[in-house]
Amino acid sequence: MVEIYDCHPEAADALGRCLHEAIVRRTCWVALLRGEIAGYVILQHTFFGEGQIVLLGVHPGLRRRGIGTALAAHAEDRCHTRTIFACLPHRDEPMRRLVRKCGFRRSGIRDQSFDPQRVVVYTKEVAGAVEVDPGLVNY
Repeated sequence: MVEIYDCHPEAADALGRCLHEAIVRRTCWVALLRGEIAGYVILQHTFFGEGQIVLLGVHPGLRRRGIGTALAAHAEDRCHTRTIFACLPHRDEPMRRLVRKCGFRRSGIRDQSFDPQRVVVYTKEVAGAVEVDPGLVNY
């Protein structure tokens, strides 16, 4: 069974800047499988004021077990806007498959002036109500 937890700021020292900031802001959650970190998701509300899954990662040896789906659903549950976005490199087919499986629809392509690869934008309408699951605890 996958369990998803809030990250504590104390755990941020060894992580990259984006992950560090998300942990400090408490917008990062980790999935644990048998007590080990299996993946993480970062949700921000900075994409035109809407929710965006900024990063979602699952340990390569633990993929295709529902962990990414659980993390995406957790981010969606915490999204407090009507729409949630995921902007993905067009070459990242595994992640694109995941968001499509989770009900996201392709809504456009964004060219990055600082990066030669195109980004595919996916959106999903969400209820917008935020309820805290009492089964989720801080990590």
